[in-house]
Amino acid sequence: MIFNIENNEVKDEIPVLREYPSELLSFNINKLTVSYTGKSNPSTPACVQCSHPAKPIPNSYIYYFEVKINSINSSRPTIVIGFTDESFVLNKVIGSSRKSFGLRSDGKLIHTAVQAMDFCPKFAQNDIIGCGIAFVSQKIFFTRNGTLLGRAFDLTENFLMFASATLSSPQDSVLFNFVGPFDFKLDEVLEGEKKVFNDQVQEEKVDCRNVFRLVKDYLEYQGFSDTLRALGEHMCLEKSKKGETKLRSYSGLISERYRSVDIDSSCQNCESQGKICNLCVKKIMETVEAGTNIRLPESRNRCDSVDLASLYLKSSDFLENPSPNSPGHTKDLKQRGTLRQIILTGNIKEAVSYLTEYFPEMLNDELCMLYLAMQEFIELIKAKEIYKALDFGREKLARFRNYTVYYRKNIDMPISVLQAFGIIAYENPHESPLAAFLTWAQLELTADLVNGRIMMKTQGQRSCLEGVLKHLLCTQYLYQETLLMSTPSNISLMI
Repeated sequence: MIFNIENNEVKDEIPVLREYPSELLSFNINKLTVSYTGKSNPSTPACVQCSHPAKPIPNSYIYYFEVKINSINSSRPTIVIGFTDESFVLNKVIGSSRKSFGLRSDGKLIHTAVQAMDFCPKFAQNDIIGCGIAFVSQKIFFTRNGTLLGRAFDLTENFLMFASATLSSPQDSVLFNFVGPFDFKLDEVLEGEKKVFNDQVQEEKVDCRNVFRLVKDYLEYQGFSDTLRALGEHMCLEKSKKGETKLRSYSGLISERYRSVDIDSSCQNCESQGKICNLCVKKIMETVEAGTNIRLPESRNRCDSVDLASLYLKSSDFLENPSPNSPGHTKDLKQRGTLRQIILTGNIKEAVSYLTEYFPEMLNDELCMLYLAMQEFIELIKAKEIYKALDFGREKLARFRNYTVYYRKNIDMPISVLQAFGIIAYENPHESPLAAFLTWAQLELTADLVNGRIMMKTQGQRSCLEGVLKHLLCTQYLYQETLLMSTPSNISLMI
């Protein structure tokens, strides 16, 4: 299985203020400092925005920036700091629209032009006001001089937001900091977001048997018959059980017919969640044998119908007949496993002979034969049979010169056959840029590729684990998009 993720990192430009022609504002050459220069009376507000939309800091769930108050009109509130959307009118005050959120210099929160709400002390010269988005909690928070002021706004919809400030007095001047170091230490907010995220994950119901099924499916798909048999033995399964008409059932159904389990009858977590909490479930699993029916304390009678079957791995799952729609990877399992072992020895001629005997239809599969031919060429390089390798390349590989093969170096990297053939030119190929072709990992990759072609050709199926990984990857990037992050430059999912 080839599962490459090509995410070439592009160095983003450093965020600065989005400069625009204005008679009301003066931008410093660093594009981080801006001062109000308007002369009208009353003053016309002017808004500035960051050049980049808000997106989470790498490896976190938050976005954050700070603004230093260089100077301020102390007689009236003229500075507003917060977020605006891309279409915000720049001669308006932040907080005057539905998609803008601001903290005014008099310490009041403003949003949708409704009555301002007291939030913090007034701004003063040299104050450092921080503003951030906690994407998991869906909230906007503010800080002042390194102290967290708390949750200010809840976010109910997703749209691009830009760090912004409104100035409206000739005394107003501010300095933006988009990249740090920051006056406020983000650890507290980061830990809070991680906890919220982990709590959300814990609330998702996952049947632990699904992991076992994925492992079993993977072993069947890849042809690891010995490992699959060892797994069965570890599950204490004997072949004689296949003939049994009745298998032990680990239902674990909560029932009033049995005595109570000794768990805390006044657990507040159970009460608040309306179900058995994680701690109580853990205690049940540690103290109750699978297959035993249990009864909850009277205070949790509403949970009587909860099924604990998913807490235990049924041995019968190993033997259960697959549904008509489930993959039939057990077909030719032993033969595919044997072929894999032959390839891993590096004896490619024997592998081709075995393929001819048990999978003759694969001799017409170009990719399968290419992978084997490439590995045979590499084995000649390993044996320092350079002239034989040269003749072999002319005879077997020349027609594939523009095809793509792979080499395994941390991840599976694509390379043209013509480029890979260049390894023959090195006096010491083990020290060449193509040295990865000479490793055990390359033999393993060839075995994976050949097995994958057999499965596609003979059964038209792919590994369930591959589907799960692709689904996970797509979900991850979809989640990142939801958090207003940019999409990766290039994602390649190939077989």
